[in-house]
Amino acid sequence: MWMKRTYPNIGFERYADDIVIHCRSLMEAQELKQRIELRLAECKLAVSQEKTKIIYCKDSNRKEKHERIEFDFLGFSFRPRIAKSKEGKIFVSFSPAISRNAEKAIRDEMRGWKMHLKTDKGLDYLSGVFNPKLRGWIHYYGKFRISALRGLCTMFQNILVKWAMKKFKRRSWQRARDFVDRIARTKPTLFAHWELGMCR
Repeated sequence: MWMKRTYPNIGFERYADDIVIHCRSLMEAQELKQRIELRLAECKLAVSQEKTKIIYCKDSNRKEKHERIEFDFLGFSFRPRIAKSKEGKIFVSFSPAISRNAEKAIRDEMRGWKMHLKTDKGLDYLSGVFNPKLRGWIHYYGKFRISALRGLCTMFQNILVKWAMKKFKRRSWQRARDFVDRIARTKPTLFAHWELGMCR
């Protein structure tokens, strides 16, 4: 409410105690940072000096050199990225994609499932248990630059291949992969990444 009352023309987003504020210049950002620190001090609060940073949103239209050109917010990393326009023109966009920390957390969780050891279960069971989680990740992080999820989808696919090797006692990785690929073609909606065509 203080932001809306004091700076009605400056946009910002807040989730819990994480806030992103959109300033139009470095001077405006520095002044606002000081004002926010004073305002929070009045409420016996303080900003996190480690997390509170001024970021330059570098792209094809903003080409200055600055120390910080990247930040994380709600599991996404916002930074300069190569993009292509509808006309096929290549340019630099300051845009979000899944953050390294979020991707690492997902990889750690998938490893913790130990899905490849569930050889007493079939693919339908595995889909019922793990696909909702996979679909949720894809739905959330795939809102922006879905191609950034390819590594996670490949990891999940490899877990399925490892499961097939153990379940059917296939010594060949390629034969197990071919088996899983055949299922993906016949039941493309069984796993969320199969629906996207990210099977490898």
